[in-house]
Amino acid sequence: MATRRTGIDSLFEVDDKNRCKFLRPAILPDHETAPMATHSSTADAHGQHGKKEGHEQSAKSAGKILGLPKRLAILGAGLSGGILLLALVCWWLFPGESTEAIHLANAVKLLEEGHFEEATELLQPLIESQFLDAEAPGRMAYAQGLLGYQEARNSEKEMELPRLASAIAFLRDAQSREPEIRKNPTWQNAMAQSLYRTGAIEEARPWLVQLSTIENAFQPQAVDTLCALDLSLVDINRVAPPAPSPTAEAHASQPHAADAHSQETHADTHDPHASEKSHSHEPAAAGHGNAHPPAAKTKPAADHGTGHGTGHSEKQSSKESEGHGHSTGHGDNAGHGDDAAEAEPEEPPFIDPYASLPMLEGDLKRLAHLLEGQKLSPEDRTMLLLRRADVLLALERTLEAEAAMQLARNSSTDPDGLAIQEARLAMAKRKFAEAEKHLLPLTEGKRPNLRHVSTALYLLARCALEQSSVETALNEQLALRGQGMKRLRDLLVRFVGTEEAVVGMIDMADIHRLEGNTERAIELYIGAVRTIVRLEDYHNRWLSQTAFRDRLRNAWKLWVENGKYAEALALAESLPPLFDRVETAELVANTTRAWAMTQQEEYDQLPESLKPPKLAQVRSRWKASARAWYQLAQTRKMNFRYPEDLWESSSDSIAAADYKSALERVDEYLATLPREMLATALVRKAGLMMDLDRLDEAIPILESVQQKFPSDPSSYKAQVRLAKAFTEKGDLFRAETQWRTILASETLTPEAAEWNEALLRLGCLLVDRGILLRQDADKKGAKGNSPTPAQTVSVSSNTSDLPGTYIPDAGIDSIRAVQIEASSRLTEFLARYPNDPSEVQAMYQLARSQREQARLIRNALKSPLAEAVKLRLAEQQKILDEQSLDNLVKLRDTLNKQANQTGLNTLHEAILANTAFDVGHQLFELRRDKDAIMAYNTAINRYRNNPQVLSAFLQMAEAYRRMGKPAEARSMLEQGRVILRQKQIPDSAFDNLGSSLTREEWELWLEKISQLGH
Repeated sequence: MATRRTGIDSLFEVDDKNRCKFLRPAILPDHETAPMATHSSTADAHGQHGKKEGHEQSAKSAGKILGLPKRLAILGAGLSGGILLLALVCWWLFPGESTEAIHLANAVKLLEEGHFEEATELLQPLIESQFLDAEAPGRMAYAQGLLGYQEARNSEKEMELPRLASAIAFLRDAQSREPEIRKNPTWQNAMAQSLYRTGAIEEARPWLVQLSTIENAFQPQAVDTLCALDLSLVDINRVAPPAPSPTAEAHASQPHAADAHSQETHADTHDPHASEKSHSHEPAAAGHGNAHPPAAKTKPAADHGTGHGTGHSEKQSSKESEGHGHSTGHGDNAGHGDDAAEAEPEEPPFIDPYASLPMLEGDLKRLAHLLEGQKLSPEDRTMLLLRRADVLLALERTLEAEAAMQLARNSSTDPDGLAIQEARLAMAKRKFAEAEKHLLPLTEGKRPNLRHVSTALYLLARCALEQSSVETALNEQLALRGQGMKRLRDLLVRFVGTEEAVVGMIDMADIHRLEGNTERAIELYIGAVRTIVRLEDYHNRWLSQTAFRDRLRNAWKLWVENGKYAEALALAESLPPLFDRVETAELVANTTRAWAMTQQEEYDQLPESLKPPKLAQVRSRWKASARAWYQLAQTRKMNFRYPEDLWESSSDSIAAADYKSALERVDEYLATLPREMLATALVRKAGLMMDLDRLDEAIPILESVQQKFPSDPSSYKAQVRLAKAFTEKGDLFRAETQWRTILASETLTPEAAEWNEALLRLGCLLVDRGILLRQDADKKGAKGNSPTPAQTVSVSSNTSDLPGTYIPDAGIDSIRAVQIEASSRLTEFLARYPNDPSEVQAMYQLARSQREQARLIRNALKSPLAEAVKLRLAEQQKILDEQSLDNLVKLRDTLNKQANQTGLNTLHEAILANTAFDVGHQLFELRRDKDAIMAYNTAINRYRNNPQVLSAFLQMAEAYRRMGKPAEARSMLEQGRVILRQKQIPDSAFDNLGSSLTREEWELWLEKISQLGH
């Protein structure tokens, strides 16, 4: 019979092989659970039985572990080890928050609450160990950015900017590691304030708009900073704000149209780098990373100060500026389900703050909303009230500003700031003495806010300068100006780099410029410009970007107008980055050209005797102008004005007689494939080739212009140049054809410059042609061969024979016909153009033509003719000789008078020399020997180095011989030989066209005449 087991033994059973079996626990009936006392006898029995079984189990205890069977103990140990291993794996994969992470989280919380000292203690070891929280990878950089921003606020001026830059870098790093962190108002405030303080106003403003729109702890500070930023974009020093232009109002009502117009206008004016600028002005440009606010998704706003589309400035709409927007300012997740709130509220574009002030009106709405709708601390309320007065003063709403000042006085916690605004209010009322009473205490002793001290110094200087401008007494005026300059110098020494120091430099520069101290003025202008690192980030509440540009441009303009070109050029070259490369190059080009034009005008007014030493200087100035225009062309190579700049450079190179460079510029111009000025450019190119003695290349170009552009006005210029080219090549027949074609044109009138020149050139050409024909006839007559119509002669513009040009010769009558037409053309020219600069040349050529006609008649009189014919021809000869003499004497007297007054140029000097000898020749031909000898002596004394002196001595010898004075005749010949032997006439003179004989030929000729009894 089985025995009932109790306790743990009731769960197991050991079989004969000592194997432990697990038994299902027995469920006892309720009556079997009665108290043990009622069954004592049963218990005794069981006790005896238990002892027996105990001995049996102790015998089997060697097969158990911890009272358990081995297999069960091993199974339990395995399960426990597995559980422990699983726990270790879970701990590794899902660790709990570490101590460092907890310290970092606490430090961030302390920073956001403003407890920076405690936060620094927690952060210092984490920074040293370079701890990085894996769960919040951006938290460490965020904490360092907040800490750096706070340290920068409490730093000295020289350490503020580096620490702010470091803070910006950490904040950007935090955003890149954890993009959602930019939705944190604390991060936004630190980023916005850091950007603003480092001058990155273009990137700071969207964040400030964001913070000023959403209710948060930083809203008062954001509104104050935003107003200060906007004030820095307008010029609050002007006397009266210009009225908004209708164009600006139209753009303000149409944001997208305004932006498009701004870009289009800039592209159409002068900037070939519009695409470059559009990239450089994005918020991420120039070292500002990629910390784009949500507003970066919207269309960028228009220019805020340059007037050239170079800046961005957002302006909040009137509805959103009331502070009731539904956006939380945190990007796509904001707006409580409202799709419109996903984008950042966008302000209306800011067109031109110098002309209109819509941005400040929006700031007034922000201030009003904040002052009325929130419970502000006394400090914040005072700050905002003073800022409201500041904005109202900028808008010149003095009464409203005074009301705001009254509220600020009642709750002022910033006495220095209140004093500044009180002074500005007094200055707006022109009460400068009252303003100084408010400002002077701020410059004495140590003040908690150095910005107030620099502002006070600048305003004190402005007070003195404003009073000096209205003071009538000279002594008082100079004293006040000196006082203002002293305060400005103090400002520049104590507060280098501040906004007040920058505008102070401009004020001082203007005063030095007016006083004539140009060197110091240039130094200050350049120093002010060099304070600008990035034009997009420029802001100054006392001097807007547009006003800054205007004042420098005005200084440049006044220097140019007053002839101070060196100063104007130095200023123009130092204007970047306030002016872009194109504007700077344009100012430099205009300056150098104005300088060259002035020097050219001065040169033209000089006496001819003083011109040669100045010519090189004038040409050097034109070369500088040509280089400047070429540099301007290179800066806007992709702009539509690039060909125009090349053309201007070519023109100035021509003025400098630098024909090679001018030709290079014209070739570059032609490479742009111009349509309207193609013919003009080809004519200029051909003319430059002619100047470079490349006639064979120039002629085909000119002929192609005539063929391809027959109706173009440049076609006539091509004909003129072509005629000159043929003349230089000695092809007088083709040259004459071109001149006659111009004069016969039905589209040209005598008023046209081409017609004028053609008439003169044709007359001169006919004179030369007639002389050459006569000389050729003389040669043939000397050989006993009379000219016949079938014969031809080689002719040229000078006395030398040039091959390839043949003109039929019909005898003396035909030669006379050529000279008669020449006289007719020249007479017509003198009658039509009495004051033409070429009048001297025309008169001289007319006298030559008349003289040649008389000579032809004398030659004809040598032939056997009827007596009546001879008398008639002799009378004509005398008339022509008298006319020639009269014209020569008139021309000689005119040129002598001009030489005594202003001097003569090279051409007129040569004409006067020829005229002086020709007067003697004509008197000799008229047999007025005494007058001829006097005229020759006058010419010889004045032009002793001219080879025509030898001809004069020969003619004088003949005149003395005719007068019956052989001794004097021999003396004249001997004087000519002495001049040759002593080489009083340089060898170079015989190489020119002044003599048809060489020195040796003249010596032989004079020797031969002397031996013949002269």
